[in-house]
Amino acid sequence: MSSEAGSDSGREALSWGRGQEDEEAASSGRVVEGLDEDEVLSPAPITSVPPRGERVVESGRMSRREVEVASGLRTAPEWKCRFFPSEVSEGQLREWHQIYRVPEDVEFVVPGPGDRADDPPLGAVALNQAILAAGLRLPFPWVVRKFLREWGVAPTQLCPNGWRILIGLLVLWDQLGFSRPTIGDFHSLYSFKSDGKRSGWWYASVKARTGGSVLTQTPDSIKNWKKFWFFVRGPWQFAEGDRRPDLSIPVRYHELRYVAREPTRESIERARRAREISESLRSSAVLITEENLVSARLSRPLSDRPSAQANSINHVNGSHEKINEFSVRDTPEWRMESGFMALLNQVDLELGSEETLHKN
Repeated sequence: MSSEAGSDSGREALSWGRGQEDEEAASSGRVVEGLDEDEVLSPAPITSVPPRGERVVESGRMSRREVEVASGLRTAPEWKCRFFPSEVSEGQLREWHQIYRVPEDVEFVVPGPGDRADDPPLGAVALNQAILAAGLRLPFPWVVRKFLREWGVAPTQLCPNGWRILIGLLVLWDQLGFSRPTIGDFHSLYSFKSDGKRSGWWYASVKARTGGSVLTQTPDSIKNWKKFWFFVRGPWQFAEGDRRPDLSIPVRYHELRYVAREPTRESIERARRAREISESLRSSAVLITEENLVSARLSRPLSDRPSAQANSINHVNGSHEKINEFSVRDTPEWRMESGFMALLNQVDLELGSEETLHKN
């Protein structure tokens, strides 16, 4: 881990991953491909004149959003997120970089004093450990980018339970042999609610009269998750050969775009079939494993990662479970609970050990 000055912001930052000699390459190129000028140059949504916006103005370029805010045509919200400075350490970033098998050319950067998750340096994005623990892997899978693009929010704006539900649905639909879940599938089961007035965060809530949550073992939130955020730079967004290199995600905070949709017949049928499975098999703790993420094409194959061993410890759900020892697909009739539970008892998942937590 080394200390270096960020070329974009002039701030001190600690990074883990790529060396300093690659900094220029990491902050340029396809990291920001597909972003329109408004997204790349827009300032953080605050009421005062933003420092980053000032730099843009000095360079002779000003986005439409800056013009609207500066002229009073748009009143930017006062995000509560600015009152949550990062508390991550160099050692934590080093550990997370290894645990979640992040590519070496993707850097984790310790934010400097005054940095905010809603205002990352150009070419970077803010993440937190709870998102990675919920199953997100880097670079971003294109289907995950599609959801974020549809909702119009940055990754850290979704609370951990929203991430766990999204990743869990992607895995469960894959296990059932369905095509990828659509926005309609998601919103036929869940809706988003604001985590407090003008907070900038949203959490997923089960819709009434839908038969209950398809996924089980999804804690409302993770204690103190908002404090453990950091910046990511390098090729974090697109993998080599990505099928949707045009599908970029927001990196600054915005209001979540939510359009109520009537569930389609297909969405209702998929949810019905999913609920036929035992609740224990629909647990996020069972579904979100490294092996299942690879199977659902949400993570690179383990063979592509030298640090990934067959019996390595998997921290996806905050418990010490061995990966590659079982999968829902390891039983001939995986819907039959008896066969699966025989395997489940061989590994110490400690499904009941997760602490019941409050949202705030």
